[in-house]
Amino acid sequence: MAVYIEKKRRATYGGLHDLNKAYNPYVIVLADDNYYLSVSPVPTGIPITDKSYWMWYAGAAGDPALALRIEKLETDMDHVENLIDGIEDNIINMSGSIMQIAGWQDIMSGSIMQIAGRQDIMSGSIMQIAGRQDIMSGSIMQIAGRVTDLEARMTRAETDIAGLINSVNYAATDVSNINTDTIKFTQMMIGG
Repeated sequence: MAVYIEKKRRATYGGLHDLNKAYNPYVIVLADDNYYLSVSPVPTGIPITDKSYWMWYAGAAGDPALALRIEKLETDMDHVENLIDGIEDNIINMSGSIMQIAGWQDIMSGSIMQIAGRQDIMSGSIMQIAGRQDIMSGSIMQIAGRVTDLEARMTRAETDIAGLINSVNYAATDVSNINTDTIKFTQMMIGG
């Protein structure tokens, strides 16, 4: 048997059953001194004995205790409906809170991704700096090598210059000796 389930389950009284009338779910009708409850939408022409649409609810229609029972059931149903409404409101509020939390989680995830991206950028910058430091270290090493080479050349040049100075001094001494010998020779030739 298919049972129609609706958000609100409050039963209403529909009076005497009428085959020419359609009924909504949870309508109580009177037929043959018994009350019946519709369990799903009932189209016209459906007899009260069709259990796909109707469920026996209570007997003895003239019983005052039954009327009190129906009234108490309606009061209880009102109370249950209020509880259900409160629960539904709580669920809606919790859904909103969950959506806010999910939104915050998305925002935080985005922030974490931004931080991770900045960390990657910083890591890249650090790697560039380290690379530049390596290049600079290499350049410094090249410069130091060139300075050492220049110092060696200067030492050789100083040695060469000192050698040249010695050679010039020897040459000057030789020129001086030649001049002395020339003067002596000239004097000797001249007679004197």
